[in-house]
Amino acid sequence: MRLYSDTLLQVFFFVVQLFGFVWWLRGRDAEGDLIVRRLSKQQVLMTVVAAVVGTIVLGAAMSRWTDAALPFPDAAIASMSVLAQILLARRFLENWLLWITVDVLAIGVYFSKDLHPTAVLYGIFLLLAITGLLDWRRALNLQTAKA
Repeated sequence: MRLYSDTLLQVFFFVVQLFGFVWWLRGRDAEGDLIVRRLSKQQVLMTVVAAVVGTIVLGAAMSRWTDAALPFPDAAIASMSVLAQILLARRFLENWLLWITVDVLAIGVYFSKDLHPTAVLYGIFLLLAITGLLDWRRALNLQTAKA
């Protein structure tokens, strides 16, 4: 398989889930409804730059020091997943756009590596991310209407 960034990503997910749980508990209003936030234009730009830099740095490292099969696509998936998970934990709506991008890219990577069940799993994740985006947009609209 040789998708090393993906392996590192799973370790990251385990650690960030612990922090995310604490952040998530604080993300409700007085009625218990989810508080959804939007990234500022500056934060969007910083997120895009971080994704690109992360992809380049991790992809170059995997290309140079490992026998990774698809170092840059694998690095892009890992970099954007880290950012998406952080945005999710902090309840930023834009996390779903990153997850959708990750899922589409992952489907292609896993199909190209003949990992069809994993590609199908990411297809399911894609549907969940689209649902999450639509649900969070509704929550944000309700939140805005209350204000």
